Amino acid sequence: MSRRITFVGFQDQATSSYDGATMQAFGEVGYRVGLGAAELEPFIGASVLRVHTGAFAENGGIGTLTGFSRDHDLATTTLGLRAEATLSKSFPLTLRGMLGWRHAYGDVDPTVLLGLHGGAITFAVSGIPVDRNALVAEARLDWQAAKDITFGVAYQGQIGTHAQEHALNSNLTWRFETR
Repeated sequence: MSRRITFVGFQDQATSSYDGATMQAFGEVGYRVGLGAAELEPFIGASVLRVHTGAFAENGGIGTLTGFSRDHDLATTTLGLRAEATLSKSFPLTLRGMLGWRHAYGDVDPTVLLGLHGGAITFAVSGIPVDRNALVAEARLDWQAAKDITFGVAYQGQIGTHAQEHALNSNLTWRFETR
């Protein structure tokens, strides 16, 4: 990896290589209950994530950085309820939704320690903090246009004290078999 350092009266080039690794595991348990044309599913999910970043030392001039090895461990649990209902049989629309509470444990404030001049002057760089508690929500509307073709639109969101994430998407699904 290389980077160019430029500001008024100064220019430098730095190169380095470093390694890292990520491990993740997750699972979920739920129980679906039918209520006529609708279904409800209370659920609980859990995930664990470990990110390891190896140490590195850039080569170059006086603007080079040293990065110290760091492990970030984060776990989450989500407690929520999913719902699904077919709105019409003649015009097959299916509405799906999820509302839940996500709790985070561990390294919720990701920080790395860097140093100038081979580590003689150190400083921390922080990433976006993960909210300890957040509302998670999903909504999806699917229209089955034909036996094997579905059009859908969806919203996903996570709302916490420090950050919000929102996403909208649409899709076309065409199911087919090969023999």
